[in-house]
Amino acid sequence: MNALSEADSAQNWDHLQDWEQDDGPVKIKVFEQDVLLYFPYHPEAVAAVKALDEADYAAHDKSWTLHVTEANQRQVAGLIAHLEQLFAEAEVLEAEARQRRQDIAPLVLSQLQARFEHPRLELGAEDEHITVRFPYHVKAVNAIKKVDGRIWDGDEKCWRLPCDQERQIRSALAKILKQLQTGR
Repeated sequence: MNALSEADSAQNWDHLQDWEQDDGPVKIKVFEQDVLLYFPYHPEAVAAVKALDEADYAAHDKSWTLHVTEANQRQVAGLIAHLEQLFAEAEVLEAEARQRRQDIAPLVLSQLQARFEHPRLELGAEDEHITVRFPYHVKAVNAIKKVDGRIWDGDEKCWRLPCDQERQIRSALAKILKQLQTGR
């Protein structure tokens, strides 16, 4: 390749730098003709990237590398637009789900308080979570750990349970209440 062709080739790919972005769920880095994509796991996003020829996954940094050519340039641009739309829609759905959980938390709390009353079992509602405090016992902790989405809040010394997991919360609280009543 002569010097003029090399310069033309470099100029043709300069526009890829415009694709770079560090904010939002889809992060993009460009190195010459390679585009690196970073995004949270989403089955539809992974399938869309895998559909592109020569998409390589790097497990060490959880990125996808796409080699951009004249032939696939539009396809890569369309994929990036699709991923951005997919994650924007997922963000809206998650915000709506969070709001629903916040709306039902007080109702779920009142139902749980009516059924699971014990002086050493403290139930509360905060944002979209039911908070639970109880004296430490390995069986009680194991019961709580069966609730999907549970979070231990070390600062507040309580478990935060998503209120939309009411069935799992009831099951865990029944086991905790039994342990509190019997000591076993």
